[in-house]
Amino acid sequence: MTESQPRRRRSTALSAPIPTSIWNAGLAPLTVTGYGPLPVLARAIREFMKPKGYFLLAALTPQQEALAPRVVEPLVTELRRHLSPNAARTAASLLATPQAEDPADLIVASLLPPIPGPVDTDTLARLTFGAAEKLCAGGVLAVISRHNHDSRGRLIDPTGSIVAAAQAADLLYLSHVVSVPLDGDTVTTTEGPAESAGRHLNGHLDISVFLNPEARHSASTLDHAA
Repeated sequence: MTESQPRRRRSTALSAPIPTSIWNAGLAPLTVTGYGPLPVLARAIREFMKPKGYFLLAALTPQQEALAPRVVEPLVTELRRHLSPNAARTAASLLATPQAEDPADLIVASLLPPIPGPVDTDTLARLTFGAAEKLCAGGVLAVISRHNHDSRGRLIDPTGSIVAAAQAADLLYLSHVVSVPLDGDTVTTTEGPAESAGRHLNGHLDISVFLNPEARHSASTLDHAA
């Protein structure tokens, strides 16, 4: 009679789950201009807008207003099943003068270059108060930003100013998301040691998310944008 040997269990290396507050920005290098990486915009729509809803890209400068249609087109192509037919005609407009027939379920704004930094308080107020007027009840404002450094190497992070401006417009702070380039479940950096020496590593984007608790205007008071 032979003595039975216990079976060895195979060790399997399981990947750690990626937290829901970390979004994949695609492979490095990180897109840090315009409205940011397309995967980030697409996920914002999937996460924060109900199916067949209406979204708007906020245009805070003439440059963004010119860029927005070129950004909307690939977004609509990628998310066609998620968007209504009217969403394909979405046009960016300065939020100080809303120009859409229906209130938006989601507004995405970008403070990335060529928006000059640090962003002034008037621009943030125009964004947040305009969004509060334009969003439907329960609508979401998502603001994409990135920290920077001044000529003396001091950290400039606009997140605090964004939150303050949103709260002044009676928008509720919903969440903060970090977007980084991912290769599988590994974060890839976009700055070398020499470039980032002595500085906070600038390898991610911040998405500040706010909720509009109540509608400020009826749809009939808004102009048509398409």
